[in-house]
Amino acid sequence: MHELRDIASFIAPNKGISIALGRFDGVHVGHRAIIDRAVAHARDNDLTPVCFSFREETYHRMESHDCLTTDDEKIHLIEKLGIEMLLHPALELPLTNTEPDAFVNSLLLDRWNSKFIVAGYDFHFGHNRSGDSLLLKKLAGDRAMVDILEPVKVDGEIVKATAIRFLLRDGKIEHANKLLGYPYSVIQRQVPGQHLGTRIGFPTLNFNWPDQKVMPPYGVYAVRVSLLPSKETDGNSSKALADGAAGFGLRPTVQKDRIEPILEVNILNPDRLSEAFKIPEVSDRTFKIKFHEFIRPERKFDSLDALQEQIGKDIEKVREILQ
Repeated sequence: MHELRDIASFIAPNKGISIALGRFDGVHVGHRAIIDRAVAHARDNDLTPVCFSFREETYHRMESHDCLTTDDEKIHLIEKLGIEMLLHPALELPLTNTEPDAFVNSLLLDRWNSKFIVAGYDFHFGHNRSGDSLLLKKLAGDRAMVDILEPVKVDGEIVKATAIRFLLRDGKIEHANKLLGYPYSVIQRQVPGQHLGTRIGFPTLNFNWPDQKVMPPYGVYAVRVSLLPSKETDGNSSKALADGAAGFGLRPTVQKDRIEPILEVNILNPDRLSEAFKIPEVSDRTFKIKFHEFIRPERKFDSLDALQEQIGKDIEKVREILQ
């Protein structure tokens, strides 16, 4: 898949495109229904499957940990669905001032040669989000087929990114994962730790939390971890999965004035895994941490012995869950 940020340079194929429209933050099961529909129609009608979505990093509220996927994560998820071209501009002027009729006629139809357009029931577009799915159909007329998908439901619940954000912030990881269609995850570079975990018998991989991502509550989680390939590792690194007990928060038992949270992952079975999961003194490696279940909230213990005892109990609970 090719990502194109400068959409003015997009040269539409003569045969036309089948295009999915939306923000697609999280690429949850509802989003995938939209993209799958565009890809399937493209395959059946010899069109190029295309996706249009603004970059997450350009949404103003991203400063408040509001997105489910970073741009890199969103790109990876969309690519796996069969899209060949991702039109991925910034959410900024002059594009945000485009009136709905100009977006449909000048861009979708005239410049991009859209033959088939897919969007969700709650899709809005154009200046001040003044256009909706009904207007999209009206403006396209008979120049392109427009398919507006009804809400996708899981166990009777409408799948929406807003609902998933609330679930994650409440620590309802399993519920959020069901609506996402995959485990909520972060991809981060390993950072040096203070080696306290090693001293008390529970060494950890340490990570800062991504600036944009929705944060779950501070506490302990059952996770699975994979090392992503790099220039120094072979391409099979990402296939190695490790079970882990993750602590996320401010470490109140051992640090009084910490402001930014830290994610610390204790690998449960390092001896049976590759060298990738052993903890070196210095590392510049990137890992993917998948959240499976919330175990308990973060709390301050009276002593390191009490903390050590509780970590042992947490690990046993995580083993039960991930088995």
